[in-house]
Amino acid sequence: MCTIFRLGVTLTVLLIFSKLLLPCSAQPPQGPIPVPPSSLGTYTDGTILFATGDVKSPGLSKRSFNSNFASQLKITLHFLNTNGEFKHIDVSCNCDELLDIRPLNPNYLLLLTRDIPTSRNLTVKIMDWTNKILSNVSTNAQIQAIGTSMNGTRFFVAGINATQLLCIEYAINDNEQIVDGRINKSIEIPVSLTINQIVSLDYKSWGIIFKETLDADYYNYRLLIISPETENPTPIILNKDRISSILSQIACAANKNFQYYCLFTSYNDLLLVNIHNNLTNQTNLFQSICFDSAKVYTMPNIGFLVEVKTRAYIKYIVLNIDIDYGDPNNAFGESVVNNNQDDIDIDPFMLPNNTIVRILKKDNEYNFLSKGSSIPKKNQENGSYGLFNNTHIKETYPSDNELIPVGTDKIKLTFIHTVDLTAAVDISIHLESDGRYFLRQTLLCTDQYCEIGDNGYSLTINLLDITFNTPNAD
Repeated sequence: MCTIFRLGVTLTVLLIFSKLLLPCSAQPPQGPIPVPPSSLGTYTDGTILFATGDVKSPGLSKRSFNSNFASQLKITLHFLNTNGEFKHIDVSCNCDELLDIRPLNPNYLLLLTRDIPTSRNLTVKIMDWTNKILSNVSTNAQIQAIGTSMNGTRFFVAGINATQLLCIEYAINDNEQIVDGRINKSIEIPVSLTINQIVSLDYKSWGIIFKETLDADYYNYRLLIISPETENPTPIILNKDRISSILSQIACAANKNFQYYCLFTSYNDLLLVNIHNNLTNQTNLFQSICFDSAKVYTMPNIGFLVEVKTRAYIKYIVLNIDIDYGDPNNAFGESVVNNNQDDIDIDPFMLPNNTIVRILKKDNEYNFLSKGSSIPKKNQENGSYGLFNNTHIKETYPSDNELIPVGTDKIKLTFIHTVDLTAAVDISIHLESDGRYFLRQTLLCTDQYCEIGDNGYSLTINLLDITFNTPNAD
């Protein structure tokens, strides 16, 4: 038996996003995108960046651009803002290899290049949206990865020289020149570690995710948290059991209280790890999730987006890390995008307002589709999320703590997502008196007593008109 996500309600519900087009057509003026695009990231103003052309094997942290010589490099970068306006530039990099491109706020591009074929050294360059190189800095030969900040003009580079990790933060000054930032460290690490990716955890901290090779088929994930206050950071092992090298994905994030989390897949498990004072606490969210493959992405200030693929179907599940997923009574999977064969295998975009943007293919054309995430808000009085500490419920009738009129014969639950009755379940209503409970009615939630309405967003339960006939009762 397989489960898609755990629910903190008795009813089985299916969480599905409805589809909503961007305000304007997302097709470039000259016609449909001719080849599959590669997602490169999102700016803080909501502009999304993607590439077409000689791009191969796009991934979460490492992209490869198909070029041996600059004259052979054919890459077009596309910019789509939240108003639906489209622009693009053809990259003309004076370099032998273009190893990575990332968006850099507010309106720059960060490039990692090898300028001279015979040189081992790499160059980090800043380009504007007109294809003009503004500044560059030569890096050490061991530099292997770059990462950009979530909300500022900072970026981070790191590499390994034997057992020495070299990393430095850079920033862009008012003259659009690259200057040293606040962090410059050289750290001893085990020889078996390689850099998987660099992530921006919050406004001051960076995370370097390592893979520790155990043998040809297995490895460990380690996280090194680096900030100006950290004197001697140590890579922390994230997994309890060794990780298979097949189909494993990882992402890391921080919440508003500077608690750090990582989410990764291992076999058919989805593992959430909380890191505090170099100690880890691991929760297996999906004990037996059905998927052919899964990817995980960071959603800034929220948590994670999980992409689950099963045969030809793709589902997206949002995990809010402010919710305690170690509590088996908590629901999760608050927001899900669900669609069928129109998806293509590229990374989705996460906008600053928690909107998820996907690129869909239909009839050999690529279109953008967006939908806002329904993230449950915290109840400041009792610290719970959602009504009755259930993150799926938007409102109820009768409402919470409202007096129920004698003779009321219906209860209505309205959800933040569409629901379905996939199985008949028992519903019981009790009267409480002096700490004792008296059964007033029980029913089997089938079509006779339960109705799905409001285009799938509500469930109405039909009751006997004598169920609520005792005044001043709880």
